[in-house]
Amino acid sequence: MIHYKYIIPVLLCLLASCGKGKFHVNGEITNAKDSVLYFEHNGLDGFKVLDSVKLDTDGKFNFTGNQADNPEFYRLRIAGQIINLAIDSTETVEVKASYPLMATNYELGKSYENEKTCSQTDRIADTMPGRCQQPFYQRRLLPDCHQLTY
Repeated sequence: MIHYKYIIPVLLCLLASCGKGKFHVNGEITNAKDSVLYFEHNGLDGFKVLDSVKLDTDGKFNFTGNQADNPEFYRLRIAGQIINLAIDSTETVEVKASYPLMATNYELGKSYENEKTCSQTDRIADTMPGRCQQPFYQRRLLPDCHQLTY
């Protein structure tokens, strides 16, 4: 005879052992054939390379990471060109850019954390004298997001 009072704790243990979820960063960086794209975490000890990929002609990439307990900052980098990202939970962040100006002209898919980060960047830029008159860089968000131009 099966003791049902033992089934629930066993099921809970199995679910807990499945591990944390994953987040995904994928997209396309054009004009970057044979370039190495680095996916880096911005931690208290500085930047740590989590993964990298050598881009082919189409420039498509896909990185996956373990879900963090809190929102974390990451970046995509080819040489000195950097795209900063904020990632929370198990979201998927879509990125589209064109090398060699990917740091100044890129598109991000809808992402709650990135929208908050962009809003903070807007507020900081507005408080800097002369900053609004000189274009610093352009960043476009994919549909369902607001457009930002610096």
